Amino acid sequence: MSIYRIIVFLAGCAIASRGGAEAVSLWSWSSGDARTIERIAELKRWLDPLSVGCGFVWMTLHMLAEPMIEHQLRKAPLPVDMWSRWPHLRRPLPREGATTTVQFTSARRIIDGIDRAE
Repeated sequence: MSIYRIIVFLAGCAIASRGGAEAVSLWSWSSGDARTIERIAELKRWLDPLSVGCGFVWMTLHMLAEPMIEHQLRKAPLPVDMWSRWPHLRRPLPREGATTTVQFTSARRIIDGIDRAE
């Protein structure tokens, strides 16, 4: 199933590089800093062909390999045993829940402090 992994990897690269370049463009937008905007726009110009290339190779491989992948999956489906991993997922949940609660409480207090200062 290595062709399947390559297809998923190329799809991830295409989406991540295109979305990442756009996110950097949005986050770095500042009307007073033309130099940064110029650098980010140039980065996008360099990453867009790479993203499109990954997307084309991804779709081409998918179209060419789809019959082979379907045939292989009918012979021996991928072993998916999600429920055996459930204890590993349940173990960190209380800690993550406590961390999330502390973060939201802190953020709320900061926002309240800013509102009072104004």
